[in-house]
Amino acid sequence: MNEITFEKFEEKFKPIKNKVEGAPIDGYMFETYGEEIKRVKEQDKNKIWTVIDGEGSKLYLINGYHPMNRLGYIITEKAWTEDIEIEV
Repeated sequence: MNEITFEKFEEKFKPIKNKVEGAPIDGYMFETYGEEIKRVKEQDKNKIWTVIDGEGSKLYLINGYHPMNRLGYIITEKAWTEDIEIEV
């Protein structure tokens, strides 16, 4: 699994801002319920990233839609083609 910085992730994959005011992770994170999860599920599966809880207070972003152990999702303009992990 490749690891990149969040800054490189932003440059390479172009995350889409959530239109909900105050969305976590610089306004990129979509929630796991309601209209926000509907929007996530409408996306190409290779443009969905899952925010997960890591060790201590660390958050990680992994490519793909993962319904277990998730805090939220990020949608990107550009698709991923390989497994990637990012510390947020």
